[in-house]
Amino acid sequence: MSIAHNLLSAFIDAHLLHGNKLNIDPLSITWRGGGVSDRALRQIVVGLGGKENGYPRESGFDISVASEVMAILASPPISST
Repeated sequence: MSIAHNLLSAFIDAHLLHGNKLNIDPLSITWRGGGVSDRALRQIVVGLGGKENGYPRESGFDISVASEVMAILASPPISST
């Protein structure tokens, strides 16, 4: 079930990034996205919430392809010329 959940999250995230033709309201999405491959985690601020949580600083994750399926879905279309 978690694989389907993460795949659907990736589809919605990609749809929003590439124009949102279905006019999905990003603020109406109520479930958490799939893991550390989310685009939102590319640039983050960590260490918020007081001294015991570390010093506030900018950080982020380098995105890597999790599977061959996601590599195909994320690749740009090949022109037929």
